[in-house]
Amino acid sequence: FSFFDSPENRTGVENTDSSDSDSPEERKRKLAKRIIDIITRLDDLSNKIYHLQQRIEVLERKADIKIN
Repeated sequence: FSFFDSPENRTGVENTDSSDSDSPEERKRKLAKRIIDIITRLDDLSNKIYHLQQRIEVLERKADIKIN
């Protein structure tokens, strides 16, 4: 997750997102886009976790492992 990186590790567009010359509307638009990007990434990770859980269940069934 790039939002966990420290400021000195960030590169590219992220450093220009908080430009002082942006209007409040532009800053809101950028924030909304960033939130949508984060939600999209979280949704993708959630789907990946779900698929991994399904694969683990298949492997458990094949190995006859019972977990309560």
